[in-house]
Formats: sequence, structure tokens, C-alpha cells
Amino acid sequence: MEYYKSQVKRPPSRPATVCEHCDGLLVYVANGHNLVCTQCGVATFQNYEELGDVRQFELRGHCAPVTPVYVEYNRNKHFRKVLRDVTFMPIRVPQKLIELIRNHLEGPATVAKVRAYLRQKKLFHYYTVANCIAHQLGDPSKTFSLNSAGFMKMCRIADALSRTFDRLRGDLISRKNFVNVHVLILFIATRKFDMPGIRRVLRLPRERTTAKHLELLTMLETHCV
Repeated sequence: MEYYKSQVKRPPSRPATVCEHCDGLLVYVANGHNLVCTQCGVATFQNYEELGDVRQFELRGHCAPVTPVYVEYNRNKHFRKVLRDVTFMPIRVPQKLIELIRNHLEGPATVAKVRAYLRQKKLFHYYTVANCIAHQLGDPSKTFSLNSAGFMKMCRIADALSRTFDRLRGDLISRKNFVNVHVLILFIATRKFDMPGIRRVLRLPRERTTAKHLELLTMLETHCV
């Protein structure tokens, strides 16, 4: 009877490779996943990379390419963000951005100056919080406020109008897109709330477009369930 001793399984040996520069022997170095020549020291990358903390290697060609992430547009989320800005409700803005704008502005802070700085630096993501930024920098244009109950009521009205638009689109409405969010805020603030001064902080489109959107909102209000 023969007895066999268990042995540690050794990894298969790599075939010897010759350097194309000096005909020296290439040795695989696992630290950088390279083949390094023992004579001239030239390193040849083997097209492998580490993923996270796990010792796992994959070919770069099989990895997903780095592409921009696009988030689907949400009407209610956009409405809430703009409404918080124009009613000067608390919004989280990076303090570093506040200090950069403060050091850049000359004279008293205004919404127009804040938007000009954001446009110059291509920080379009913060366009919807320009009023809040200007207010934190000392802009005294705050003339009204909205409590949490009024904020939720305006959001419910906007959601009802949005759902009515989706329900009637294709039958009674030929438009593909909903109305401008600033016109929507103006319509709700003047119809359901006593906030005539909100027009000063809204970025309304041209008068003809504004009138067309207000007419559509009036028609949607009559069909709301």
C-alpha cells in the first residue's frame, strides 16, 4: 500500500518572456502587475487592475467605462427645490461656495451678482438656490416667508396640477412638457396665497409665454379631481 502526502497546490509557472529591448528575461511583479526586465529594468504593463480591497484582477477592456450619471427629471422635486429658494427656506449650501462668492463680489450682494458668478464658474447646479445664497451674503430683499404648512400645501397643489396634466395630455392638451416651474409657483401663490411680492424673486419667461402657461393652469384647475 502506498501513502501519499498532501502538498500545497502551487500556482502554474509563467512562461518565460524575453525583453524586446535587450533580450533579457522578463519577471512578473505582482505589486504593479508588470513584466520587468532583469537587465534593462523596462516594465511592461499587463493590462490588469485591482478592484477595491479584494484581490481580484480583471482586464481593463472588460471593466465598465466611466460615463456621466444621468438622473431622471422629477417635476415635484424640482418644484420643491425652487420653492424653497424663492421663499428663503433653509437650504444646505456648501460653506466653501459661500466664501468663494463672498470674496469675489464687489459691493452689496444681489441675486443678479450671484447668478453671474455661478454662470462664470459654470456652477449651473446652484442656479436654483441663487436667492438663498444671496440672502446668506446679506441681500436684504427678503420680504415674505412661508411656513412648513404652507409649503406642503403648495406642493400638494402642484402635484395635483401635474397629475391632471399627465391625465389630459394627448386628449385635451397637445403639449408634451409641463409649464414653467416659476409660472406654476406664481399661479399657486396668487390664487391660493396672499403673496403678491413673490413675482420679484421669480425668473418668469416672456409675457406671452407666461400668459399661455397661466391659461393652461387655469384650465387644469377646473379638471383637478
